[in-house]
Amino acid sequence: MKQVQIFKVLTYLLIPIALLFGFMAILVLPTALANPALLIVVFIFSCIAIYSFSSLRFVTTAINKAKNCNPSLKDWIKINGYISVGTAFMFLLNSIGILMLRPIEFNDFVTKAMETQSNLPASITPAFVGQMLKYTAVFMLITSTIILVHTRIQFVFLKAYSYVFESE
Repeated sequence: MKQVQIFKVLTYLLIPIALLFGFMAILVLPTALANPALLIVVFIFSCIAIYSFSSLRFVTTAINKAKNCNPSLKDWIKINGYISVGTAFMFLLNSIGILMLRPIEFNDFVTKAMETQSNLPASITPAFVGQMLKYTAVFMLITSTIILVHTRIQFVFLKAYSYVFESE
């Protein structure tokens, strides 16, 4: 029972994250059409959004209302869940890597990254970029943890509630 409540809370926490990733996918799509290498970014962001909303549908239909679900919903959750886990794991490793850097190494990293950008306005300082990078790393650490825990519970519930995907 407690695991169900945790799962519901995590599902509702994923909705704003899914909206953010869905919005980013839409923003990147026009650029990706001109540069096909960016289509993978659109695909990954879309998978996180689709996984989150498919999971929400599972919660509202199977758990809250105790009704049967379309068998394809299980496939949507599994496929997009696997991609979300892979992405969340990469986000987790990157954010831990950034947050574990010593201050001198971090400042060198930011300075070298800024040197590659020649047309930056003077108002964008290394301190500002470093602070934004840390905020982004903390956000991605929290987001990836939520996604990893949620998908773990989701896959357990897909087995436990497998009867809701059976056709009548």
